[in-house]
Amino acid sequence: GNLCKYCLPKEAQIYLEKLNALKEAELRYAHLWSEAQRIHGTLHTDIMCTGDGCSCQFYRRKKVQADIRLYQEQVDKFGR
Repeated sequence: GNLCKYCLPKEAQIYLEKLNALKEAELRYAHLWSEAQRIHGTLHTDIMCTGDGCSCQFYRRKKVQADIRLYQEQVDKFGR
């Protein structure tokens, strides 16, 4: 496993905490993405923006995407 002997008894709790962090990040991204779609007036095309000062929060979306990848990797470790 990926847990030390001290954390092993709390494996279920730790897994649920990691899963909850992943779910929260996915919800944050969904909110930011729908806000960007509303700002750009499109639901079906990619949103291209330059980032700086953009009201569609490009960098916040990128940060949350990175968080999602990290949390997904942490959750996936429990399946090994």
